[in-house]
Amino acid sequence: MKKVTINLYSFSELNEKAQNLAIDEHRNFMLSNMQISDFISGEDEYDTDEELQKMFDSEYEYIESLDTPIIDSIEANEYLFFASGKLANCVNYTGGEKTGITELKIGNDIYTI
Repeated sequence: MKKVTINLYSFSELNEKAQNLAIDEHRNFMLSNMQISDFISGEDEYDTDEELQKMFDSEYEYIESLDTPIIDSIEANEYLFFASGKLANCVNYTGGEKTGITELKIGNDIYTI
């Protein structure tokens, strides 16, 4: 039997280079998933095409130019990383029968951590 140890780190435990990689990758993820429809308020005066585009552009610029919202998102989601800053494929369960359990997926294998 082989025993393998995999070290995972919270964002704050990463060195600066790894943190920068984590920030860049999460920023790209957040920006690639933004949609104008995310800004629909249900109020006609704010839901015009022009107003929605302004809100979208403003939020896009905010996320693109500042690290704080990216770091806040990483920390709020309690993401785990490899030492390089690459995101580990983990799921933190917060409800149901698996509440409080974190699972790591590597290939087709799932490990409870």
